[in-house]
Amino acid sequence: MCFHILVNEKKTELKNSLKENHENVNNERQSATPILDAIEATMKKPFRQFHIPGHTRGKAVFAKFANLLKTYGAGLDTTDEFDSIGTLLPETGAIKEAQTIMAQTFGAKKTFFLLNGSTIGNLALGLTVLKKGSKVIVARNCHRSVVSAMMLSKSQPIWIMPEKVDNFSVWGQINPLNVEKLLDENENVSAVWLTSPTYEGVASDIKTIAKICKKKNVLLLVDEAHGCLWKFNDKFP
Repeated sequence: MCFHILVNEKKTELKNSLKENHENVNNERQSATPILDAIEATMKKPFRQFHIPGHTRGKAVFAKFANLLKTYGAGLDTTDEFDSIGTLLPETGAIKEAQTIMAQTFGAKKTFFLLNGSTIGNLALGLTVLKKGSKVIVARNCHRSVVSAMMLSKSQPIWIMPEKVDNFSVWGQINPLNVEKLLDENENVSAVWLTSPTYEGVASDIKTIAKICKKKNVLLLVDEAHGCLWKFNDKFP
């Protein structure tokens, strides 16, 4: 009888110990911050940035915004309709005014602010102008969001290869003659979708391609995410 009691006590003790260890492990895991730790480690390393985001670790952030970040930090994370900022849809208030100023600055008829980067712009563009079965001439070096947009719209890609820049081993511009050739060879093309400039900064002859598309009565869509600030430097196309 004593032996059975002793065994049961040991079992209970072991069970409680395992439960306590499990709870400790869970508490440690729940308090872990792997993303913050990775960001902190990255910020402590020597670094030269040649990629997005364009503010280059805060060096090119608009001074007024930088000062607000320094003063209020996470307090700037707000919700549009509750803080007199306005709304994106429908556009109202300060957001509407800012979009109007942006359109005037870039010489565009209309500007739409995006959340989650140019990826959302490509998705919205594809779902707006394409439909199931639409034929689209697409640069083979497009961003994955363009491919996603075609998948969501169930459109049909006709791939066009960019030229190779051998000196740098990167893909370059789209030849306008190749665009015209594909338009001649394929009936009922809905759009031509190109990336210019490329991630590496190579621009295609968009003016010539636009004339070809206009002559063929085909939409020209251009992902210019990597050259959005070129307008403000006369050394760029």
